[in-house]
Amino acid sequence: MKRELKHWLKFGCTILLLALCDRGLAWSADQITLTATKSRERLDFAASYNFDPVACTAALVAGLTQTAVQARGISLLTLPMTSASYSVSALSVQPIATLAAPTRVFFAIRADCPQGEIRSNVEAVTPAVSRRSPYVTRNQWIAHLKDRFSLNRNALSDRFPALTFTGAVDIKSPADSSNRIFVVEKAGKVKVFLNDPAVASAETGLDLTSQVLSSGIERGLLGLAFHPNFAANGYIYLYYTRNPDGASILSRFTLNPSSSNTVDSTSELVLLAVSQPKLEHKGGALVFGSDGYLYVSLGDGGGQGDPARNGQKKNGYLAKILRLDVDHSENGMNYAIPSDNPFANASSGFIPETFAYGFRNPWRMSFDTESGRLIAGDVGQFKHEEIDLVQAGKNYGWSIMEGDACYRPVHDCKRRGLQPPLRDYERDLGSAIIGGYVYRGALLPALVGQYIYGDFSSGYVFALNLNNIRQPTNSILVASALFPAAFGVDPAGEILVASYQTGKLYRLE
Repeated sequence: MKRELKHWLKFGCTILLLALCDRGLAWSADQITLTATKSRERLDFAASYNFDPVACTAALVAGLTQTAVQARGISLLTLPMTSASYSVSALSVQPIATLAAPTRVFFAIRADCPQGEIRSNVEAVTPAVSRRSPYVTRNQWIAHLKDRFSLNRNALSDRFPALTFTGAVDIKSPADSSNRIFVVEKAGKVKVFLNDPAVASAETGLDLTSQVLSSGIERGLLGLAFHPNFAANGYIYLYYTRNPDGASILSRFTLNPSSSNTVDSTSELVLLAVSQPKLEHKGGALVFGSDGYLYVSLGDGGGQGDPARNGQKKNGYLAKILRLDVDHSENGMNYAIPSDNPFANASSGFIPETFAYGFRNPWRMSFDTESGRLIAGDVGQFKHEEIDLVQAGKNYGWSIMEGDACYRPVHDCKRRGLQPPLRDYERDLGSAIIGGYVYRGALLPALVGQYIYGDFSSGYVFALNLNNIRQPTNSILVASALFPAAFGVDPAGEILVASYQTGKLYRLE
């Protein structure tokens, strides 16, 4: 169905959109022409203006009532207004029947121009569900709604066409002037190459395949970190599962002095060896903080539902993020305990290496280079994937909680003393979160300060806006079928994504 609507324009700077309609909508006036077509899962639209809209900002807004949208509305995403014409496809409305939602959802476009605020007429869309779940609060519903809208302005491009990797699980670049990238392959190799799209090949910097147990999707050579003084000492830290017993090993290696791209395999110094009860949930993220200490993530050791209850155990290394001083040694260990670790006092009952605990499988974590925040993606069990703002001494709840929901018991669990996730999402958006990085590059200024991450199973690449850290907003940047296994940051600060499916490294653009 098509119909034409006319509206008196005010202030000479207006944008109006009847956002979602039953079929299609065309609207035109002297200063703007807009078309929108809605299907069950997406909204495609195009707009052209005969005025300069650069000074205006526009957002798609939604609400549970028509009055709410007219009053202000919940902003779902920002619409760019950078030229006299604009078009976009795939404004993705993920199957709205999956929403635990009321029978009507109201949408409009709100534009803020120097002359004032203009908003469109309000339209409603009717989901296939008949009522809102009694267990879903208004705030939870709004969060669900935000998750299901995205403006696909971004893409993943093959950054190094000549290169293909086998099971890439980590991407790191040293903080030196070499402009190199190191890629960790799960089977036990570290590949090294120049950060140049025209690079022809990658050199094998280290081959540990004979001592790495890589059978199963969650075992292998899993993580790498460069010492803060890497340019001078050549120290590289690696985390792997040992052949044949499957123990998790944290070791230090040293670059070969005669070749800056190769690591001396005989230089291994084992810092930590942790017995693993089962095949899964190894964690494996390694990052240095600005404090110079090494942070190490370990999962709960595997098994459905944390059968050994490692998530809440004080003793033992599993289900924790550790904090180690690798520049000193003490008590027969090849590292020391930082004096300000939250449980450095032996009377606490915790192992003194503990920085935070209550994790299921914190596969990837990173520090924001500006704020210093440590953010981890913790893979869930059945229903929830979560992003955690990791803080000293906090308990992140597993296996009492899964994400922001009770897990054991399912209802009325004791939440006191448990740190809720920064964000969680359910299975309609994916089932294996891949933690990423807060973007600080130059290529995508609109994403600066946002946490870029993804999901292995769904292929989505997300951005979590941290401007309001208490209520961060989420958007889908890219929908792919690439099975992203790791995110990285190149020497220029741009986001790289390793595809387990294609073996390629993609740059977010």
